[in-house]
Amino acid sequence: MNRRDFLNFAASAGIAVGVGAAMADKAPQETKADKIAAERILDTRRMRCSYITYAPFIMKDPNTGKLSGMFYDLTQKVGELADFEMEWIEETSFATFPEDLRMSKFDLFAGGLWPEAKQAKVVNYSLPAFYSGLGIYVRGGDHRFDGDAAKLNDAHFRIATIDGEMSQIVQKSDFPKASVLGLPNNADISMLAESVTTRKADATIIEKAVADLYLKRNPGSLRNLTNAKPIRIFGNTWAFGYGAPQLKTVIDTAVDDMLFSGYVDEILAVYEPEQGSFYRVRSPVAN
Repeated sequence: MNRRDFLNFAASAGIAVGVGAAMADKAPQETKADKIAAERILDTRRMRCSYITYAPFIMKDPNTGKLSGMFYDLTQKVGELADFEMEWIEETSFATFPEDLRMSKFDLFAGGLWPEAKQAKVVNYSLPAFYSGLGIYVRGGDHRFDGDAAKLNDAHFRIATIDGEMSQIVQKSDFPKASVLGLPNNADISMLAESVTTRKADATIIEKAVADLYLKRNPGSLRNLTNAKPIRIFGNTWAFGYGAPQLKTVIDTAVDDMLFSGYVDEILAVYEPEQGSFYRVRSPVAN
């Protein structure tokens, strides 16, 4: 991505263009290699995990290399519940991880992936642990678009996006007439917010949790035009190859356990930038 060069193309645009198209056309949903990998995991009780550093999902101490974060803790809990040892072996990218999965460089992408239909041809997903929402953000004192974000769909206004990232995808879909301030695909997501606060752009489209982190450091600098109803909502899942059905069942069952035991809520309480930065999976039992 940054977690998403999705947050970054692989998350909602699928897979980086060349790799994704080729894989979608020729890769079967379930391969012999996937089945062998699933059998190895179930036999050895070890699962090789990949990740992308993207706060607050996965964070890495620059001095020690120690990992932490929401999806680190949740993934470790999956291992505990399933009696698997989770081995954190490789940092990857949203553009390359589907091909890396196909080549068995690791067994599980443990970074909170947003499912997408094109990508689902080659990548299998778990149940979501919680949801992320996208918002349309303008400067804190800018009220030109209050009550009508569609006004941004005009060449007079500029929207900051990152190439191949969800901001660009939504801009092209919902605001095709707007002018664009395009940032390179290796730009940090926070640069979208910076582009608005420094008046290089009138608005941008960011994951609510990312904007909340930015606002903690820069109070009042941004406003979410779609706070009441996110412009998009995505489930945060684990991703793996199409292998033996029992492997998905193991992970999904662990996710359900974490949800209904309250463990996911405990983790969100530790890492969530602000109350409401993420959206909970609704319980079947009324509180």
